[in-house]
Amino acid sequence: MNSSIDPGQTPGAARKRFAQALTALYVAANSPTLDTLTRHGEAQNPKVDLKDATVSNWLTGESVPRKSKALRCLVEYLLNSPPTKSSAVGTKDSGYWECLRQAAAKEKPSSQPRAGGLGSTRPDVVQQMHEGQRPEAGHVALGQLIGDLSDPFALEVHRAIDAGATATGLPLLPPYIRRHHDELLRKTVECAADGQSGIAVLVGGSSTGKTRACLEAIHSLPAPWRLWHPLAPSPGQALTEGLVGGRLSTCTVLWLNEIQLYLDALAGEQAAAGVRELLNDPTRSPVLILGTLWPESHDKLTRRPAAGDPDLHAQARALLESNSIRVPDAFDDDALIDLRGAAAEDPRLALAQEEAGDQITQFLAGAPALLERYRLAPPAAKALVDAASDARRLGHGRELPLPLLADAVKGYMTETQWNALRKGWAKKAFDYLRQECRGVPGPLTPIRKDPDRPAAPKAYLLADYLEQELRRSRCLIAPPASFWQATHRHARTPEDHYRLGRAAACRGRWSIAATHYRKAADAGDKIALMELADMRSRVGDNIVATDLHMEAGFPMNFSLLNEMVERRNFDGTPSSEAEILIRIEGRDIPLVGQSTIFKFPGSGSLEVREPLVLERVDELEREAAAGDAAALADLVLLREQAGNPEEAERLAREAAKNGNPVALVELARRREQSGHGGADALYKGAAAAGSAIALVALSRRRAQSGDLPEAERLAREAAENGNISAMSSLARVLEQAGDRPGAVRLLHCAADGGDINATAELSRLWPGAEGLTPRFGLDAVGAPAAPWKAVEPTT
Repeated sequence: MNSSIDPGQTPGAARKRFAQALTALYVAANSPTLDTLTRHGEAQNPKVDLKDATVSNWLTGESVPRKSKALRCLVEYLLNSPPTKSSAVGTKDSGYWECLRQAAAKEKPSSQPRAGGLGSTRPDVVQQMHEGQRPEAGHVALGQLIGDLSDPFALEVHRAIDAGATATGLPLLPPYIRRHHDELLRKTVECAADGQSGIAVLVGGSSTGKTRACLEAIHSLPAPWRLWHPLAPSPGQALTEGLVGGRLSTCTVLWLNEIQLYLDALAGEQAAAGVRELLNDPTRSPVLILGTLWPESHDKLTRRPAAGDPDLHAQARALLESNSIRVPDAFDDDALIDLRGAAAEDPRLALAQEEAGDQITQFLAGAPALLERYRLAPPAAKALVDAASDARRLGHGRELPLPLLADAVKGYMTETQWNALRKGWAKKAFDYLRQECRGVPGPLTPIRKDPDRPAAPKAYLLADYLEQELRRSRCLIAPPASFWQATHRHARTPEDHYRLGRAAACRGRWSIAATHYRKAADAGDKIALMELADMRSRVGDNIVATDLHMEAGFPMNFSLLNEMVERRNFDGTPSSEAEILIRIEGRDIPLVGQSTIFKFPGSGSLEVREPLVLERVDELEREAAAGDAAALADLVLLREQAGNPEEAERLAREAAKNGNPVALVELARRREQSGHGGADALYKGAAAAGSAIALVALSRRRAQSGDLPEAERLAREAAENGNISAMSSLARVLEQAGDRPGAVRLLHCAADGGDINATAELSRLWPGAEGLTPRFGLDAVGAPAAPWKAVEPTT
């Protein structure tokens, strides 16, 4: 057929709009013959099939391109036609056509007679789609067009060292060196561009290049893709409200940098469930969710609970387990070769190549200079950073009020250092810490005053890299009394008070926890009221505790609750009573006395793993190939059970090499239990891939073999990587070996680090501890607390 195509007529709605727009473009290009279009498709590499029937159906609206590649080929040819370039339709870019295609693809073909056809005026809704808005929402979509983004630092990309770049007029960021994780991320972004919603969460240490990788990846998305970074009034609240408000348009990147701020917040499980629903909602497809996460936070959010314990992060784990991409700390050989070529054009990369070894991104973010500034800081400045670090790791938000830091300082200094301070010490210390380090912000950066909160005190941000380093090095250190006093007076929000109260309770500081819960409860936090009721019950005031539960809206059987609390806290064994999980605002509160699971909107339910059966092998292989960590672990164990240990180990080590050590840990456990040997080597491989659970297992095995110094070193390393219970696990081994003082010392470390069960274990083992019971807990310095009464409500 060598004649022009008869445009025909089109059905209504999105297919009609698609057909009308494509027909207008076709006519503007002087209606090329199908032979011409077919030859153009065949000339592509790889070939693109532009058959006459296919293109005819697109123009009539009887069918819609299933993928964007063929449409892109056709549109680019028509757009490059000289007649088209001079017409109005020729100003529309490929992103415009992709949005039309996606909208039309979602709509079923009309059964009504075709009507309309060429010459109809394009409706306003098409213009709205071009601007990235959801027509049905009736208001402006969230975020801004990616093409309009100009400030990478607004998306929390780290500033790079200067090294003379500003003076020579170089861009804000140095050239980007692509690595293996960029290829994995690119595949997810390409699927989104082709119309399939997706998520990728980059997991790595601070300043390893996670956020920059996400920024580079989104630049391949065509217009009218937009980006939304939910932040105010708080990240978690902003995300939850945006997901349910109908304002999130198709073709939107949901930017969740530091995704733990969204998933580990008050409504974290509700937010995680909402994101999962968004990914599976065809009416809002495509969307792309990009997040970043530190390894210790990833471990916390994806760790499965022990038998009988509440599952606090079921939704977050389901969201993250198969969608995480590991970002290595170091550049591999290929990346270092690419760096040498780029360093010739940029002094920042040249300096990094000369001085950083393989820790390139950390050097560019000023990490060595930050650590040096901290280590050489005067006592008052160093104390301010330690107080800021403790506030962040114990749950305070990113904005740290100046009065909180200044009031906490005394407990972080010796008496001699404190008495040596002179008038104006705070200004000098803050000035020292805010100074830039090789062109990047210093350890503490002042936040611009919010005009909507004129009465709010000045606040500071702690540098990410320092926060992560100190989170690890101080993980087993309890804050001093001055810290708790300062946070009680100056914590910024009710959520900050709740999270600080929870941190205090986990450390056995129950009287301190009660004061923070009271602050949050006075601001309307009902879950804080329930926590405060638990504090009341600990001191025997069950009547007030019951009243508090009634006030929160959840009456309960306190005799059973007290029995459970006593069993858990006196002998460390789980309760035998039936538990329920009441999920409110994304948090799971373990109660006792009933067997029903109450589900609130946005909540998840407990996962029940299917038994391993041979009939599931094909399914497991598909799920494992798609990145499902649990499926891969099951597949590895099936290979082991089937008598193919070499293949099982190969699969497990390959997964660990790609940043997923779960299967390797499970295989090591199986071999340890069976006594076949080789468990240590597997545990070591998993530990090298970032598994804190493997470090705990190695610590236990070293202790059982009598190497206690190495056992404690491994337990501390596990704690630094987020598994505080490693110290309690080792303490139990020491107790069984008869080393009671050693067990008490480790349990004290575990309690200081936040192991909620350590205080109960201490009550059994602490020499002369008959007077210490979980009823009163520990004081700020970790000694047995005197009897205390929970604080009264604020009137």
